[in-house]
Amino acid sequence: MRERGSVRRYVAMIHRYARIHFAAAMAPYGIPDSSFPFLMRLYHEEDVSQDDLAQFHHTDKATAARALAKLEDAGFVTRTPDADDRRIKRVRLTAKAKQIRPQLQAILEDWSKALTEGFTKEEQEMALGLLQRMTENARRVVDGSE
Repeated sequence: MRERGSVRRYVAMIHRYARIHFAAAMAPYGIPDSSFPFLMRLYHEEDVSQDDLAQFHHTDKATAARALAKLEDAGFVTRTPDADDRRIKRVRLTAKAKQIRPQLQAILEDWSKALTEGFTKEEQEMALGLLQRMTENARRVVDGSE
């Protein structure tokens, strides 16, 4: 059976295209696409625990640790034990990461513009509203509060 009008299909396709796009866009900076969301989050909340980053991105601790290790190896973050609880790793941006923030922000903005190319302002607002509702619905299903 064809899934021509399936929301799931289109969400999956956009996700795949985004992964391909960001992998290519991040390659010149040496940023693996799996680590990119963690780096972008750190631009908004720099001094954060590794576990908090995992929770924010709805990933397990091991996945977050691997993504952050790649960023650390590439010189974009440092991970140091917390002063009060040495089991907790604090993650901070390096000067190298701070220096490329404008370029990474531009890549995100260009992607958003590409996705809504040809949309009117009203269509953009409607699409965003629908995506927000779908995200909330998905969160409720995953959290078991449906």
